[in-house]
Amino acid sequence: MLDRFDSRGAVSAFAGPVLIFHGRRDQVIPVRHASILATAGANTELVLWNCGHNDCPPSWLELRDPLESFLRRHGILDVED
Repeated sequence: MLDRFDSRGAVSAFAGPVLIFHGRRDQVIPVRHASILATAGANTELVLWNCGHNDCPPSWLELRDPLESFLRRHGILDVED
């Protein structure tokens, strides 16, 4: 790659919470990269789905619950249903 981005450095330098979604069957960006990135930050969470690179999330409805839960846990979303 000509333009490299230090994702691990960015996550480790960021003081806020980080949520990473990734497909277990991704053949473009290996899942081990997401696992490594998830260990870079003190407040980082990884959600893995059974999908590849361009078919994640399997259903947009599957995105809502983990995202909403993450936002609520970190005080980013406090609106009641």
